[in-house]
Amino acid sequence: MPNAIALRPRSLPRHPLWPAAAALAAILALLMAFGAVVQSAVSQGVLRRQAQAIQSESMQRCRALHGKDALAACLAQSVALASAKTGE
Repeated sequence: MPNAIALRPRSLPRHPLWPAAAALAAILALLMAFGAVVQSAVSQGVLRRQAQAIQSESMQRCRALHGKDALAACLAQSVALASAKTGE
């Protein structure tokens, strides 16, 4: 029986590299997009924590005030500033 390698005709084309290159490019693009999404989520989380800390400090200052009118005015001002900063 002849060797199996000898049975393969030499005229068969080799596998082209473009499918592998396209798959590699697609994988890299998806990884970059995923990285951008994660970075954006982290940034939004930091901003949210900062806003919560500022609001908490503002509420503590308001609650330290004496008198219902001063407290109500301070809380209303804090809510107005918070909504103005967040764009609501």
